[in-house]
Amino acid sequence: MKNNKIKVSYPHRVFNEYEVEELLKNKYIWGIRYNREIIYSGLFKLWAVQEKIKYPNKTAKQIFEEAGFDMNILDERTPQRRLNAWRKKYEKFGAEYFYDLANKYYYKSLIGDDSNDWWKIQT
Repeated sequence: MKNNKIKVSYPHRVFNEYEVEELLKNKYIWGIRYNREIIYSGLFKLWAVQEKIKYPNKTAKQIFEEAGFDMNILDERTPQRRLNAWRKKYEKFGAEYFYDLANKYYYKSLIGDDSNDWWKIQT
C-alpha cells in the first residue's frame, strides 16, 4: 500500500527591514535570504539539539530565547519546526553534520575559547 502522507507547508513570514536588522544582531544568525529565510549557524543548530537532548523538558522556544532570539519577531512555530528538523539530521548523521570545518576558527572566535570544546555555546 502506498504511503499517502499529506505535507502541510506554511507560508514563510516576510520580515520587514527593522526585523531583519534585529535578527542579524544575533551572532547565531549568518544571514537572511529574501527577507524570509533565516540562515542559522551550525554551531547554534548543534547546541540547540544537544540542549534539547540534555534537558528534554526545555521547550524549543526556551532554547531559542536562551540564545538571544527575539521571540516577538519569530513565528511561534519556528523554534519547534527548526529544532525537529535539526534533530532528525543529528540522529541520521551525527554532530559532524553541523560542523563547518572551514569555519572552525570562526566558531572559536565566537566563544573566545581555544579548547577542544569549540562547538559549545557559552550563554
